[in-house]
Amino acid sequence: MDCGYFSDELLDLQWNDILKKYLDSFSCQNKKSQLTFDQILKLVFSTDQADNETKYEDKELFEKCVAETLSLLSAATELFKPSKLLFILHMMKHMLRDETCFINLNMNGSLYNALYMCQLPPISTNKLFKILFAELIRSTLHHQTGIKWTVESQFWMNVYNNSLEFQEDKDIAELGYIVLTELLGKITEIDETMCEDIIRIIITPLINADIQLTIPNTFTAPSMVRLDNRLKPCLLCLINILERLLENSSEKVLNKFINLKVGVISDQLSQKITEKQLCLVLERICILLSFFGLTEIFDGIKSISQDPLVLSGFLRIIDHEIQKGDLSIAIELYYYGIKYTKSMTNKLPRYTMKGNILDIESELLALQLEPIILVAEKLQNFFNSPEKVETLRVSHLAQLLKRCSLQSLKIGFKIKHLLPTYPTEIFPLALEGIAKTKNLYSPGNLGAIFECLIYSFDDLLNYIRINCGCLTMTPNQETYVRTLFSTVLLFIEDFDFSWGDGVKALDLPQIMYDFLSSFSWTNDIIVKGLILMEQSILKRLSPCMSLLIDTPESLKDIGPMLYRKCFMNDWEIRKAVLDVVCTIAYNANKSFSSFREVLTEASLPSLVSTMALNDENPTVKATAFKCLQQMINIEDMDHPLRTKYYINKVLDTISKYNNPAVQSEAINFVDKLYFKEDALPKEMIASIYTCMEQTALYCNEVEVQKAAVTFWENVARKMFRSQGWMDQKFPSVIFSKKVVVMTKKECRIRIHKILTELSHNGCLNVFSYLYESENVHPEILETISKFLEKLNIIVFQKYDITPESMMVLNSASEQNCNRTILPETDLESDHVLEDVLNSTMIPMFSDDINFCSNEDIFSVLENSSSFPNRRTAEYYKHRNSQIITPSEFVAFVIRKMSTDVQNDSASSESGSLPKSNDLYNIIDY
Repeated sequence: MDCGYFSDELLDLQWNDILKKYLDSFSCQNKKSQLTFDQILKLVFSTDQADNETKYEDKELFEKCVAETLSLLSAATELFKPSKLLFILHMMKHMLRDETCFINLNMNGSLYNALYMCQLPPISTNKLFKILFAELIRSTLHHQTGIKWTVESQFWMNVYNNSLEFQEDKDIAELGYIVLTELLGKITEIDETMCEDIIRIIITPLINADIQLTIPNTFTAPSMVRLDNRLKPCLLCLINILERLLENSSEKVLNKFINLKVGVISDQLSQKITEKQLCLVLERICILLSFFGLTEIFDGIKSISQDPLVLSGFLRIIDHEIQKGDLSIAIELYYYGIKYTKSMTNKLPRYTMKGNILDIESELLALQLEPIILVAEKLQNFFNSPEKVETLRVSHLAQLLKRCSLQSLKIGFKIKHLLPTYPTEIFPLALEGIAKTKNLYSPGNLGAIFECLIYSFDDLLNYIRINCGCLTMTPNQETYVRTLFSTVLLFIEDFDFSWGDGVKALDLPQIMYDFLSSFSWTNDIIVKGLILMEQSILKRLSPCMSLLIDTPESLKDIGPMLYRKCFMNDWEIRKAVLDVVCTIAYNANKSFSSFREVLTEASLPSLVSTMALNDENPTVKATAFKCLQQMINIEDMDHPLRTKYYINKVLDTISKYNNPAVQSEAINFVDKLYFKEDALPKEMIASIYTCMEQTALYCNEVEVQKAAVTFWENVARKMFRSQGWMDQKFPSVIFSKKVVVMTKKECRIRIHKILTELSHNGCLNVFSYLYESENVHPEILETISKFLEKLNIIVFQKYDITPESMMVLNSASEQNCNRTILPETDLESDHVLEDVLNSTMIPMFSDDINFCSNEDIFSVLENSSSFPNRRTAEYYKHRNSQIITPSEFVAFVIRKMSTDVQNDSASSESGSLPKSNDLYNIIDY
């Protein structure tokens, strides 16, 4: 018996009997395939209101099961095992959401017993039980009865204490914050007095600390540390609850905190405490409640003449931190300022100054970007930026400061004078703050941020150029470089030209080339630089790309640099280089053909092809094969990829190299090569077919086998395309060397040719064998099933393809009786098309031929002697595997698809084959 939670060996006989008795008693139990308790819980306690009477009976059974099992655990301590209690608590978590079940479990004492057992040692120290305890309390908040019980019983205090005690464990702490937030939001709708009582308990440590610190000379340094340690978890819990209340727009609860002077007390306490992180949390509390208080004060007012940042006290707090000389706290508060105001954007009034409308977001952006823009000021004793860049930077900063009020400008002026003397670590901190606020800014401001980051690159690059002879990077400077790379990469991944026209003039790939070529950077910085270069090329940030000028001038020196770095020992660098090469090749195919010169002039195609075969690292080999997949599509590129020697080496890699990523990428390369090249030698094609058939049939790696199956799908596509198939059908007339009218008879003949070719190259054998195999992976089985299903609908049903029609055509082809193709016509005649359309085709069989029934044809197919001798092409003679004839394959597909439809209909009322016009074209490329 499967109870869904623990194995039978953990259960004694009595426990097992109780569970089995109730498990078999549920009305929704499936007698054929027994459901677990977990599955039945979800059925019985779902929100669906159907069969209420039946569900009520099943709910009673669950109540009795919980009561009986809890009684057993309480009576027999030797049977008390954690797994058993976990099982009961998991059931109760679902049951307590139902008000009737909650009342019954509370009345019979089961709820109290379960919660009491959770607090017994050693279970009380177990993380799983603490989480389940909180989830039980959360389940009671789904109805008024449970909410009142939670407050009156004081069990919410256990959740609160756990969130304080286990601040380092995010799972326990975060769940505690969620439960307390939901409790406050729901209890205020029932009883506001209860809500205030809970808030008073939560803020008691804050009030006590403020009272104690008002008495002068009462705290020594050690006692102050103890106070900080006691206060810190309470403040973290408080700010997390407030932030969630703000996100949930719980205005009533937030007003309770304001009325209880929580913001004022936090502001006073932040002036007395010296510990930086505590001050930061206290100031966050003050700022959040101050901003929310403004929405209440100016409710209904659309425009004011005073800066909300001043009215809320935000700028006063920033100024206080600057006076202390602590810019790190100020930079942190910029992030929280934009985060909190973003939740109130629609409620805060607009601020007008001299007729211009200003907004809080733009003001905070200017303050947040100032340290990043002025990073050059920190280095002013070492270099002077070029006049052009300096002018641009000053102009950019001036444009940002125009959006600020006078008070914000004063703050900016103080920061400007403080930055040159401040330690270097402030700049990485400023970049991290920008990265955190990325999703909070509007598109226009994102463009300003991106432009600012590029100026930072220019500053750093100029510093390196001037000091390259005697430059040594300090750890703080290296940290700044890494952070700058990570921040720019974060913005480039979601880059949008709607951010502004200014960024279109920036040549980030060239900057990255200059940067990587200017200094012997550490390996991790080189990798970040190459990733940034790859992303910038992919996003078309080079001026020549954004202006649609098809020239690689800005990238002319990148090729040789990439070539050199391919020989570095660090495999991560080699992989990053290949990613850049792959992106350049992709752009050469899709957009800018002259990018081909970047690759060819640096001899990168031959180097990459060698790395794909010989590099020792499998990740690098796989990436090299990805590059080759792009290079094979570049026109007029000289490389060894089409030679017999190289392809045989790739096939050896597929067969012998034991790494799924490398094998699958090598198969993808062969796939693209086969599909693109129409002039490969027959012997080479035969080798490819043999390798791919063996890989598809016998490889045990799902990723590799799936790639091989995809190859055979593309082989089928190419065969259909070669016979004129396009847009999910054959056209009515094909014009080539001869003009052919595509009647149904002609279509059948061409389909027979396709299936015959697929039969001899092993494609049909792969699909039929894998589809019937019991060991094939479900993902691969689904891929093949979709292919056969669509083939049946789009081709077989549409053109009346049956096993007998394929048998007739097979006999006719062996007798060379195919006379359906017209002789060449006189193209100078005025009546050519009319003669073609009116000409008489010699049919192999009539359109209204009477085929035998499926049962008859399947019985015929079982006798192999009934078929004519199967043709084997000269270059397929080496194949020892079974050849599936077109007749057999069509019969196989029709039989399997009809069986699947019957099974789907039996298991689901809506089970049916999809409509042909909804299908993806599996034949067209």
